[in-house]
Amino acid sequence: MARRAVPISAVGTATWLLARTGLLAGARCTIRWSRLAAFAEVFNQPRISDSLFVKDGQYSTCAGELAAFELAVDLIGSHAGGYIAQEVCRHATVQGQRSGSNRQTGPSGLAFAGVSDKLLMAMRIMEENVEFPLTMEEVAHGLEYRGASWNARSLPISDFRQCVTSPDSHRPCEAPDRRHTNAHH
Repeated sequence: MARRAVPISAVGTATWLLARTGLLAGARCTIRWSRLAAFAEVFNQPRISDSLFVKDGQYSTCAGELAAFELAVDLIGSHAGGYIAQEVCRHATVQGQRSGSNRQTGPSGLAFAGVSDKLLMAMRIMEENVEFPLTMEEVAHGLEYRGASWNARSLPISDFRQCVTSPDSHRPCEAPDRRHTNAHH
Protein backbone atom coordinates (compact mmCIF):
# COMPACT_ATOMS: atom_id res chain seq x y z
CA MET A 1 0.00 0.00 0.00
CA ALA A 2 2.82 2.41 0.82
CA ARG A 3 4.44 1.87 -2.59
CA ARG A 4 1.18 2.69 -4.33
CA ALA A 5 0.79 5.91 -2.31
CA VAL A 6 -2.44 4.68 -0.72
CA PRO A 7 -3.39 7.01 2.15
CA ILE A 8 -2.59 5.41 5.50
CA SER A 9 -3.86 6.74 8.83
CA ALA A 10 -2.69 5.79 12.30
CA VAL A 11 -4.77 6.65 15.36
CA GLY A 12 -3.19 6.90 18.82
CA THR A 13 -0.35 4.50 19.47
CA ALA A 14 -0.74 2.96 16.00
CA THR A 15 1.76 5.65 15.00
CA TRP A 16 4.31 3.51 16.86
CA LEU A 17 3.56 0.60 14.52
CA LEU A 18 4.02 2.74 11.40
CA ALA A 19 7.32 4.08 12.73
CA ARG A 20 8.53 0.59 13.57
CA THR A 21 8.03 -0.43 9.91
CA GLY A 22 10.13 2.55 8.78
CA LEU A 23 7.25 4.09 6.85
CA LEU A 24 7.45 7.35 8.81
CA ALA A 25 11.19 7.93 8.25
CA GLY A 26 11.58 11.66 7.69
CA ALA A 27 7.83 12.31 8.02
CA ARG A 28 6.09 14.59 10.49
CA CYS A 29 3.80 12.66 12.84
CA THR A 30 2.04 12.72 16.20
CA ILE A 31 1.09 10.23 18.88
CA ARG A 32 -0.89 10.34 22.12
CA TRP A 33 0.64 12.90 24.51
CA SER A 34 1.51 10.26 27.11
CA ARG A 35 3.76 8.52 24.53
CA LEU A 36 5.51 11.58 23.04
CA ALA A 37 8.70 11.34 25.11
CA ALA A 38 9.06 7.58 24.70
CA PHE A 39 8.39 7.80 20.97
CA ALA A 40 11.01 10.53 20.53
CA GLU A 41 13.53 8.44 22.45
CA VAL A 42 12.96 5.25 20.45
CA PHE A 43 12.51 6.72 16.97
CA ASN A 44 14.81 9.51 15.87
CA GLN A 45 13.80 9.59 12.20
CA PRO A 46 10.15 10.76 12.32
CA ARG A 47 9.66 14.38 13.33
CA ILE A 48 7.26 14.16 16.28
CA SER A 49 4.73 16.87 17.09
CA ASP A 50 2.29 17.35 19.94
CA SER A 51 -0.47 18.32 17.49
CA LEU A 52 -3.92 16.73 17.47
CA PHE A 53 -3.20 15.23 14.08
CA VAL A 54 -0.60 15.53 11.34
CA LYS A 55 -1.01 14.90 7.62
CA ASP A 56 2.29 14.40 5.81
CA GLY A 57 2.04 13.05 2.30
CA GLN A 58 0.15 9.78 2.25
CA TYR A 59 0.38 9.38 6.04
CA SER A 60 -1.99 10.82 8.63
CA THR A 61 -1.25 10.29 12.29
CA CYS A 62 -3.51 11.23 15.14
CA ALA A 63 -3.28 11.53 18.92
CA GLY A 64 -6.35 9.33 19.37
CA GLU A 65 -9.56 9.75 21.35
CA LEU A 66 -11.38 12.97 20.33
CA ALA A 67 -8.52 13.95 18.03
CA ALA A 68 -9.58 10.99 15.86
CA PHE A 69 -12.88 12.79 15.29
CA GLU A 70 -10.99 15.94 14.30
CA LEU A 71 -8.90 13.98 11.79
CA ALA A 72 -12.01 12.29 10.40
CA VAL A 73 -13.74 15.67 9.94
CA ASP A 74 -10.61 17.03 8.23
CA LEU A 75 -10.49 14.05 5.86
CA ILE A 76 -14.21 14.45 5.12
CA GLY A 77 -13.60 18.13 4.40
CA SER A 78 -10.73 17.26 2.06
CA HIS A 79 -12.81 14.76 0.10
CA ALA A 80 -16.38 16.07 0.34
CA GLY A 81 -15.92 19.77 1.08
CA GLY A 82 -16.13 22.10 4.05
CA TYR A 83 -19.93 22.25 4.10
CA ILE A 84 -20.24 18.49 4.55
CA ALA A 85 -17.54 18.56 7.25
CA GLN A 86 -19.46 21.26 9.14
CA GLU A 87 -22.68 19.24 8.81
CA VAL A 88 -20.89 16.27 10.40
CA CYS A 89 -19.86 18.56 13.27
CA ARG A 90 -23.41 19.88 13.61
CA HIS A 91 -24.88 16.37 13.76
CA ALA A 92 -22.28 15.39 16.34
CA THR A 93 -23.23 18.51 18.36
CA VAL A 94 -19.74 19.93 18.01
CA GLN A 95 -19.41 23.71 17.66
CA GLY A 96 -16.78 23.56 14.97
CA GLN A 97 -13.74 21.81 13.72
CA ARG A 98 -10.40 22.21 15.49
CA SER A 99 -7.25 22.49 13.44
CA GLY A 100 -4.84 19.58 13.46
CA SER A 101 -2.12 21.96 14.58
CA ASN A 102 -3.87 22.57 17.91
CA ARG A 103 -1.78 21.17 20.76
CA GLN A 104 -2.90 18.09 22.65
CA THR A 105 -4.04 18.55 26.20
CA GLY A 106 -2.97 16.33 29.02
CA PRO A 107 -1.82 16.57 32.59
CA SER A 108 1.02 19.05 32.96
CA GLY A 109 4.45 17.46 32.79
CA LEU A 110 3.36 14.06 31.49
CA ALA A 111 4.60 14.90 27.99
CA PHE A 112 8.06 14.43 29.48
CA ALA A 113 7.37 11.09 31.13
CA GLY A 114 10.58 9.16 31.53
CA VAL A 115 12.76 12.28 31.62
CA SER A 116 15.05 12.51 34.65
CA ASP A 117 13.94 14.52 37.68
CA LYS A 118 17.01 16.73 37.41
CA LEU A 119 16.22 17.54 33.78
CA LEU A 120 12.62 18.39 34.71
CA MET A 121 13.96 20.66 37.46
CA ALA A 122 16.23 22.39 34.94
CA MET A 123 13.30 22.84 32.56
CA ARG A 124 11.20 24.37 35.37
CA ILE A 125 14.00 26.82 36.15
CA MET A 126 14.12 27.86 32.48
CA GLU A 127 10.30 28.21 32.35
CA GLU A 128 10.36 30.40 35.47
CA ASN A 129 12.82 32.69 33.72
CA VAL A 130 11.33 32.65 30.23
CA GLU A 131 11.15 36.46 30.03
CA PHE A 132 14.88 36.73 30.75
CA PRO A 133 16.45 33.47 29.48
CA LEU A 134 19.29 32.03 31.53
CA THR A 135 22.66 30.78 30.37
CA MET A 136 23.43 27.11 30.97
CA GLU A 137 25.72 28.18 33.82
CA GLU A 138 22.84 30.06 35.47
CA VAL A 139 20.55 27.03 35.07
CA ALA A 140 23.25 24.88 36.69
CA HIS A 141 23.54 27.38 39.56
CA GLY A 142 19.76 27.20 40.03
CA LEU A 143 19.99 23.42 40.18
CA GLU A 144 22.73 23.61 42.83
CA TYR A 145 20.61 26.07 44.82
CA ARG A 146 17.74 23.54 44.75
CA GLY A 147 19.97 20.73 45.94
CA ALA A 148 20.99 19.12 42.65
CA SER A 149 24.75 18.75 42.30
CA TRP A 150 25.26 19.64 38.64
CA ASN A 151 27.38 22.06 36.77
CA ALA A 152 26.86 23.43 33.27
CA ARG A 153 29.21 20.84 31.74
CA SER A 154 27.37 17.90 33.30
CA LEU A 155 23.86 18.88 32.22
CA PRO A 156 22.43 16.13 29.95
CA ILE A 157 22.55 18.16 26.74
CA SER A 158 21.31 15.23 24.65
CA ASP A 159 18.18 15.10 26.85
CA PHE A 160 17.68 18.86 26.43
CA ARG A 161 17.84 18.57 22.66
CA GLN A 162 14.87 16.20 22.58
CA CYS A 163 12.79 18.46 24.85
CA VAL A 164 13.83 22.09 24.34
CA THR A 165 16.35 24.26 22.60
CA SER A 166 19.21 25.91 24.42
CA PRO A 167 18.07 28.94 26.43
CA ASP A 168 20.89 30.97 24.84
CA SER A 169 19.34 30.49 21.39
CA HIS A 170 16.37 32.62 22.47
CA ARG A 171 18.44 35.56 23.66
CA PRO A 172 18.77 38.35 21.07
CA CYS A 173 22.43 39.12 20.42
CA GLU A 174 22.03 42.89 20.61
CA ALA A 175 19.63 42.96 23.58
CA PRO A 176 21.11 44.29 26.84
CA ASP A 177 21.10 42.01 29.86
CA ARG A 178 18.19 43.60 31.74
CA ARG A 179 18.60 41.51 34.88
CA HIS A 180 21.83 43.24 35.85
CA THR A 181 21.10 46.84 34.82
CA ASN A 182 21.43 49.54 37.43
CA ALA A 183 18.14 51.28 38.25
CA HIS A 184 20.06 54.52 39.00
CA HIS A 185 21.16 55.72 35.55
